[in-house]
Amino acid sequence: MAMAYGELDLPDRPELVMMYVSASLDPAAAAAAIADLAPGVSLVGCTSRGELSHTGPAQDSVVLVALGGAGVRCRTAIAPIVDGDARTAAATAARCADELDPLASTVMVVFSDGSDIDQDDVIRGAYDTVGAAIPLVGGGACGAHLQFDPTLFRQDETGIVATSGVIVVAAITSTGPIGIGVGHGFDPDGEPEVVTASGRDVVTTLGERPALDAYLRHHDAPADLFDTPDGFADFARARPLGVARRTRVEPRAVVGADQTARTLTMGATVPPGGLVWLMHGDLESALGAIDVAADDCLDALGGRAPLAVVAFDCAARRTVLGGDGLVAEVDRLAGRAGCPVAGLYTYGEIARTSGSTGFHNLTVVLLAFG
Repeated sequence: MAMAYGELDLPDRPELVMMYVSASLDPAAAAAAIADLAPGVSLVGCTSRGELSHTGPAQDSVVLVALGGAGVRCRTAIAPIVDGDARTAAATAARCADELDPLASTVMVVFSDGSDIDQDDVIRGAYDTVGAAIPLVGGGACGAHLQFDPTLFRQDETGIVATSGVIVVAAITSTGPIGIGVGHGFDPDGEPEVVTASGRDVVTTLGERPALDAYLRHHDAPADLFDTPDGFADFARARPLGVARRTRVEPRAVVGADQTARTLTMGATVPPGGLVWLMHGDLESALGAIDVAADDCLDALGGRAPLAVVAFDCAARRTVLGGDGLVAEVDRLAGRAGCPVAGLYTYGEIARTSGSTGFHNLTVVLLAFG
């Protein structure tokens, strides 16, 4: 395995290259340049809202992760999202796993165009095809304005495609162990609320009260919160809603509010009829998410030292962490891993390790190869 940060440093013939390109660059030109340097090599990736490696966080850069050697095999695929049907697209792309003779450990890396789809449908579609046997990790591609106009990449022996409106996957199998870890760093406050009305990326009422009113009262929000354009966004960034799962509470980012309708705009759909907790976090808890994720993914290696760790980190966490926090996060990750690390900041994160759900907000997902 090899990793590169801003330059090409690949094995003679890698089995797979994952490429993360800043949305501020020309993604098609970057993809074409890499394709020229590694013709015919299986390649997948997407544009990002920032990149990271063991040298630190960055923007306006390209990060490459190359997997190779006798113990690694992969298959890749790309499928268009037709009429917003992300579930069918993901199910179609995931069929590439049928061409893979599984070794000791297998994982499917999924990149989605998150511009205008229900990301939970991406998980459901891939799960429809591969079932519970293959875990899923990955994230949503970011464009120049966080979720708009992303570009996704896939290259095989016929050439490279750089486009939007698609799902790209890579099924990877290895003779060594593969570990997955998930952390977010937010704690629930008090008792849960019932989501009495919600829709696509909006929560209308909590416990029969207007959702915005319940949210502001719970967090004792200042009266001048909406006096500046970014006032509410800055306040809400570290105060997500927590969706109840069987064994955990997962944060869902609050990305805006409608003062007239008194609703909350969400980074992902919150189903009606379920329970949610109002959550809080800060810089220290956000950094602590790295420890939680690292413990899980490294423990899954069964005592073997990791060869590489790949991070899918939420773009919204960048603003929670801030400049010094981003450096501290990458330093902590590199220190815990003790090996090369690389990754990107995504629009929503994918980590399905049990059950049929696995879309996350404000979360860091780590993928370790041992």
